[in-house]
Amino acid sequence: MRVATAKSASSGLTISATGLLAFAAGALSTTTINLVGNLYLSEIIALVAVVIANSRTTLHWNSHQTVIISGLILILLGLVISDTINSTAPNDMLRGWANPLFAIIGILFLTDLFTRNERAILLWLGGSALAHVFVIDQYQLSEVLAGSNGFKARVAPILIPAILIFSPFMARFGKDANLFLFTVVGLTFVLLGARSSGLFFMATAAVLSMMRLKRGGHRYVFAGVLLALGYVLYLVYVDYILKSGQISNSLDQFSRSANPYNPFELIRQGRSEFFVALTAIRDAPLFGHGSWAQDTAGTYSELLALIKGRTNVYYSSIIVSHSVLLTTWMWGGIIAFAGALMLYVPPARRAVAVSPHLPPRWRPILVFLLLEISWHYLFSPFGHIRTSFPFFIATTIALSQRYLPDWKRP
Repeated sequence: MRVATAKSASSGLTISATGLLAFAAGALSTTTINLVGNLYLSEIIALVAVVIANSRTTLHWNSHQTVIISGLILILLGLVISDTINSTAPNDMLRGWANPLFAIIGILFLTDLFTRNERAILLWLGGSALAHVFVIDQYQLSEVLAGSNGFKARVAPILIPAILIFSPFMARFGKDANLFLFTVVGLTFVLLGARSSGLFFMATAAVLSMMRLKRGGHRYVFAGVLLALGYVLYLVYVDYILKSGQISNSLDQFSRSANPYNPFELIRQGRSEFFVALTAIRDAPLFGHGSWAQDTAGTYSELLALIKGRTNVYYSSIIVSHSVLLTTWMWGGIIAFAGALMLYVPPARRAVAVSPHLPPRWRPILVFLLLEISWHYLFSPFGHIRTSFPFFIATTIALSQRYLPDWKRP
């Protein structure tokens, strides 16, 4: 699967045009129209661009894209079979199928742009930050910051791409500049309630530090010290939240935990839907429950309340699941699950392989994206398959083509 290069691209599509397209796609990544569910305007741009490129034979696939897109096709096939067996409602069926279809379009579109102009990666991030500025504009900033989830939901999506854009400039001040930046940003995010994003920044700094050490014992010792320090910081954070008494999601989760000082208990509280999805998969492991799996009897809503330790049950019409991997299996059965493995494993391995070869301006960005996408794969809603995954995959392939000596080998 070979992506069109600048020489093979149509004469009307210049480097400046690729940057403009990338910025527009990022800027419209939060704007939707209601057409069989929510359709992002960025996806319309991607669809038109891919159709035009195919008609001009300037868009080609390389072997890495072939494996990933084959995985998405398997996910679609699993959904089609499952929806047929479960007699899924037409609207739910089409909304389910749209996810792998637009993921394919997004991967083809962004990979083509980023391969011909790697700076388009930063322009997409800039557009994404701007898109979330427009979202927050609907609210008073003071109200956003006062809310228990305000910073995480409204402010962090602006700051994350902005910080990633800033990191190449920080790299000019030395190898330790981004280590300092990501550590400080990570701690700040955690204290302001964006725990997962904060951990991604701090983990990125830790990984970058480990990559500077020689393979062997030094890395293991360093990793052990970091884990011990991380747990001490976690204990301090738990005490801070419990003693502050400030109403927040963190206080609610720690209060309901059997042992708040056990970080796995926090995962159990924060991502209870993960365990609900495992139960739903056990109930229909081969063919799944169909797109937007229905919880008609309320069984899974009651299970969620039981796991969270709540007395009140909040009934949902669908089986809740915050996991791309488990939702794929729960909706589309074992065939879709195989496709989900093909969607994540090849680009993740490629990102790990190329990271040591990247210059300082790109390495923090790709390491952060790998950590973030790994979390989304296990603990985030299924919609990330068509939003976060195409950007990560396209970035990985584009940087691999330029900086990894054997990148052509699948």
